[in-house]
Amino acid sequence: PREIDVSKIRSKHPEDFPMEYRVKIASAIEKLSDIQQKVIQDLFYAGKSQAEIGKEVGVSQRQISRIKQNVLDLIKKEFDDDPPQTARDD
Repeated sequence: PREIDVSKIRSKHPEDFPMEYRVKIASAIEKLSDIQQKVIQDLFYAGKSQAEIGKEVGVSQRQISRIKQNVLDLIKKEFDDDPPQTARDD
């Protein structure tokens, strides 16, 4: 597994995206399997398409789509189960 650079985790609204959220996402990604991490890294950091990743790892684009959705569901659950504490929570 690759180390996650939290500074590269982006939001559509970066001014509303505290470091606590970036750390929480990085922590969740580090718990993923190698293939799940590769899919997330390549899709969201390297800008590759699902088809490109599928060719690289030897699975269909549809399977990459399922992996991506499963990972996003896992990360969402992580946030639902234990939301990050921010200064705004005080």
